[in-house]
Amino acid sequence: MKKKKLLNENIKDILSKILRLRTQEIKDNTGVVNTPNWDSINQIEIIVALEKKYKIKFSQSEISKLDNYSNILKILKKKVS
Repeated sequence: MKKKKLLNENIKDILSKILRLRTQEIKDNTGVVNTPNWDSINQIEIIVALEKKYKIKFSQSEISKLDNYSNILKILKKKVS
């Protein structure tokens, strides 16, 4: 449970820094379609930050699914478990 909470917090920290949001503003559905700052440049920054933080590489199919907070969490759980 602690690992899940830490993962949630780390993702929210990364998203808040890149998207200039407070962590409290980041909900499960926060993503490309409803967050004005989540543009293509910030999408790349999010991917790079996550890959560096967790020392992983996302596949092309995974990258295409990293379009909101809940999808990021779901994919990272699989990769870092």
